[in-house]
Amino acid sequence: MSYTSGLRHFGERPVPVKCPKCAHIANQRAAKLRKNTLLKCPHCGLEFLPSQCPRIGG
Repeated sequence: MSYTSGLRHFGERPVPVKCPKCAHIANQRAAKLRKNTLLKCPHCGLEFLPSQCPRIGG
């Protein structure tokens, strides 16, 4: 595995994120969290930013 290939896989790893509204925990890509993009809860449909999450990670 090359260095750049390893970095790509690092960004694709799943990170558990807790929804601020319904407290549902869903996996999001680490790259989306780093870029601070809008996330959508698969349970209730709420759209939120990673900075609004009460729990990110383990």
